[in-house]
Amino acid sequence: MAKKVALLVGVSNYQQGLSALPSATKDAKAIKQVLQHPDIGGFVETDITSVLNQPQNRIEDAIYRLFNNCSSDDLVLFYFSGHGVKDEKGNLYIATPTTRTDQNKRVLPYTAISASFVKDQMTASPSRRQVVILDCCFSGAFAKGLTLGNKSWAVLTSSDTVEYSYAPEPSELSIYTRYLVEGIKTGVGDLNNDGNISVDELYEYTKKKVKEISPKMNPLLDNGRAGYKIVLAKSLQDDPKLKYRKEAERIASQEEKDFTSLNIIYEGSITDNSNRTFLDVLQKSLNLTNEDAKTIETEVLAPFRLRKDKLKNYSKVFAEAIKQSNPLSQGNRQNLKVLQQVLNLIDEDVEQIEKRVLDSLQTPPITNQPPTTTIEDIIGANLPQTPESTRPNKTQAASNPSSGNKNLGTSKPSENVSTVKYPINSKYTQLRDLLAAKKWKEADKETANVMLEAYSRESSGYLSAEDNIKKLPTEVLQTINQLWVKHSGGHFGFSIQKEIYLEVSKDYDKLGDRLGWKKEGKWLHWRELNFSKQAPKGHLPSGICPLGTVEGLIWDGYNVTQVLLNRNDLSS
Repeated sequence: MAKKVALLVGVSNYQQGLSALPSATKDAKAIKQVLQHPDIGGFVETDITSVLNQPQNRIEDAIYRLFNNCSSDDLVLFYFSGHGVKDEKGNLYIATPTTRTDQNKRVLPYTAISASFVKDQMTASPSRRQVVILDCCFSGAFAKGLTLGNKSWAVLTSSDTVEYSYAPEPSELSIYTRYLVEGIKTGVGDLNNDGNISVDELYEYTKKKVKEISPKMNPLLDNGRAGYKIVLAKSLQDDPKLKYRKEAERIASQEEKDFTSLNIIYEGSITDNSNRTFLDVLQKSLNLTNEDAKTIETEVLAPFRLRKDKLKNYSKVFAEAIKQSNPLSQGNRQNLKVLQQVLNLIDEDVEQIEKRVLDSLQTPPITNQPPTTTIEDIIGANLPQTPESTRPNKTQAASNPSSGNKNLGTSKPSENVSTVKYPINSKYTQLRDLLAAKKWKEADKETANVMLEAYSRESSGYLSAEDNIKKLPTEVLQTINQLWVKHSGGHFGFSIQKEIYLEVSKDYDKLGDRLGWKKEGKWLHWRELNFSKQAPKGHLPSGICPLGTVEGLIWDGYNVTQVLLNRNDLSS
């Protein structure tokens, strides 16, 4: 008889070099509760194995037994919450309490569990239905290259291949797992109301809720052989609480959109009288108590209220900064960029807040008086008491790009390479001079600097795909590209890379091979690139340059580079 078996791994305790994650073991316990509920998850308790804060060998042994001690008809589920780390080649590892770092604070791969080990067990497993859920940094890298033949499989991850996961202070659970649990436990993850919660439905619900709090997080779903259809749990369709929650979710989302369209911060409460009346009538028709209805609304509105607090904190600090100096001093602008990162706000959020504050000032003051209170003091007073991000280990710095635009424009051939359409002002002077002197390595660094300066993101040190590269002014993109094309004689440049990208049918792995960003199938580190004209055509600018950095593995820049190469206005 077919069974549903699960392994739930949570790691909260780490050695020096990796921060503790108090939520991780709580995540695993919360998942277990919903899975073993007879009317929801339907997993028999004896078929669920929990491994909490165990050393590497015990976790590996549990993973082996999960995938190998099962039958072909069993549904096998592996869940992990903890640190995800990558080596210099971009390979993903699951960190354990015995994971160590070297003197340069780099993780020693042999002290962690490689993603390839888990995938090998999935391949060897007789089970034809397999689900992996990873709540860790860089988890989106797990499914790369996974096929599993004729097996139905799905991989749900809390983050993209190069981004961190976040766990804010108001909850005992991580953001991602909190909404996985909510979607299953309450039944609200059953989006099509058929009584089943499938992988794709849970993914859609969780992603929507995660982005209400942390817009920069990008949960992913990868699957094979229709793995997205695998049913993970059931929902109680006749449950009055579920019916009320779904209507409250719908109304709150619509009100938030209405407020945002008017450039007004949504307070996280039902304000429209007709919506309020509708919910009150619905509550009575469902025979819900006032306490039940209030509890549901509080849970539904919690992410909106947390987001409101973040926006108001930034607004308060920006308003004080404008009073001190208008236009903003470089130091205050850098401090605000740091605050934006801490609050996990996207650029559109910041632009709306700053416009709102400036519009509220009839005559914005122009001041340059030394402040009695520094912006650093104001920021400190407005930050959460507990750091929002408990996942990132800053010794493993990485960027946080989003998924890119897939609509490719037509690239023009590299001709008239000596023509520069835009005037070279001072911000391009150093880049021009470095390229003219054939100092390719220094020019690559300066290209990253110029792109950072276009968004005043020097302090944060990276650019995102959707918020920055996709919207990079045409003048900046064209000028940088034409300088590279001109001074390299048509050998280097973004437009040269785009031509090759089209030739390989937008296959980024093949692009890496053609541009010389890979060697023997492995992605190179920036320092390993060939900074000479003997390099392959299109080798430069480097594949992580659009990230705003030139340190790290070239693979880390794949999202932002793809978005850049997809732009219609990129041509020689």
